[in-house]
Amino acid sequence: MLAQYVNEYWLDNFIKYFKIDASERKVEESAIVDSEYIEDNYYDLVDQSRKLKSTLNGSEWNIIWELFLLCLESSSGLGYSGVAMADLLMELGRSEDYYRDEFIYFRDLGYLDGDTEDGKTYLYLTGHANSLVELHEKVTEEIEEAGEDESDAIDIIEELIS
Repeated sequence: MLAQYVNEYWLDNFIKYFKIDASERKVEESAIVDSEYIEDNYYDLVDQSRKLKSTLNGSEWNIIWELFLLCLESSSGLGYSGVAMADLLMELGRSEDYYRDEFIYFRDLGYLDGDTEDGKTYLYLTGHANSLVELHEKVTEEIEEAGEDESDAIDIIEELIS
């Protein structure tokens, strides 16, 4: 954001002050918002998301990650919504019975909450697991402000917590 502000409002003054010749200027087409920028500016959220991942084994992390991705897909722009359990199970390719212990474990940890509406069970990321949603909100916000491709948000988050 600072780089964008400087570029928009102070670049001409900077060029005059340092007597930079226009032919010497190189414009670099790199992303303003990248994993390094996000980590520098949102370290607490990044750290919390990393710690979340480290508390889970591989299959548990896969469930939380898939729920997070489905949560993003089902969001309406008005916030993040719950995900139908049936959709999560379809994505994971297993039955509810197969994951029953994990769902109970997540609930006990405060990572997951559920609600039944119109006969369907919806799952929500809560507690520490919600740090993924909060991190995505911040990354997306920064990307929008920089005028960059919002589809890079997931890649940035994956890079940060890997």
